[in-house]
Amino acid sequence: MRRATIRGSTGRIFASARCSEKELRQAIEASRAVVLVWSKAAARSPWVATEVLTAFHLDRYVVPCVLGGSELPQFLSRSVYLDLRKRRADALTRLGTQVRRARRSRNEFPGLTSYQPAALRQTIRALDDAQREILDQVERETLAEAKRLQAELSPRMRAAEARWRFDPTILNLAGYHRKNAYMLKHWEAYSAGRFPSDPLLDEGRQRFFATLFANPIDYAALNGLGNILLFAGELAAAEFFVASAIRCAARAGVNYREARHDLAMIRRRAPRPAPVTRATGCAGAAVTGFLRRRGRRAGDCPTRCRAPGPTDSARGASSSPAGCSRCCSGCRTPSTRSPLTPRAAPPAPRADSCGHSIAGSGINSVAIHAARVRPLLAR
Repeated sequence: MRRATIRGSTGRIFASARCSEKELRQAIEASRAVVLVWSKAAARSPWVATEVLTAFHLDRYVVPCVLGGSELPQFLSRSVYLDLRKRRADALTRLGTQVRRARRSRNEFPGLTSYQPAALRQTIRALDDAQREILDQVERETLAEAKRLQAELSPRMRAAEARWRFDPTILNLAGYHRKNAYMLKHWEAYSAGRFPSDPLLDEGRQRFFATLFANPIDYAALNGLGNILLFAGELAAAEFFVASAIRCAARAGVNYREARHDLAMIRRRAPRPAPVTRATGCAGAAVTGFLRRRGRRAGDCPTRCRAPGPTDSARGASSSPAGCSRCCSGCRTPSTRSPLTPRAAPPAPRADSCGHSIAGSGINSVAIHAARVRPLLAR
């Protein structure tokens, strides 16, 4: 960490390239504002996009600074930005002024409205139904049939993307399509707790970013991004975005059950400090003094559970007795039910099957580096 003095105010700049996900989020949370230096490299960087959205959902203001490249993300379009292409000599002075003037909450962003003609609505229903059928086959453990249906759906998905390339629902469906393709391709590796790298993850991530840069509170895209981060092995970031999706859905009056399932699974997979024990039997609580105080042998699971396999996790639940999620650390996979359409109880009408939250509230995020986001403390 190094210090930078900005004419009258001192801020600490955290080099995010060497920060862990958790450290970076804590640094943003401890900041009054985040400075985004926007350039061609920043526009291409998934890390910048992730960290800008993180700052937004932590209710931090983004101070955009433009070095060049493409236009700023749409949700920052109403924010006053600092043009660093001109008057570079006093850039730090002007930046300090912008930071001091920054509001203590995220940026306001324009509400998003979109029109979906009948043909688009029909296509969305068909694609959503096809994805659900694929995931139903996964739940039935007929992976060969699921892969066949996935292959048949791919050309239809590409055609929809080509025709309606800006529609947020199509973008979300395309992101989930890549997520499902990755899951089917690497099912055995992922079930064993491995996270193989694959371009499918980057392709899916870019679709969700496209939606979120226009509407950062789109809960379907937030949960999709969380799923992509989970498959990439970035569990802390996955947990953050899935939890954000649940909050945004709740504000829109939606009980996002699929996202809640995914969040519980992510938290089970996330590493926890191991208890100090003398014996290692069943993973988790069964090897601590908890058992010995109750007259059980270390290694005897109090619920006689078994570690769930891919069949259980595909259904989103284990057939183990109640409480086993706290006892065993068996493989759990994310909800194979497409989170694009949260199905509340009772199910929402088909007209809402791919609904989006388009309310405008605010924004906040920013970075200090052409291709990275660094929080600037200016309290």
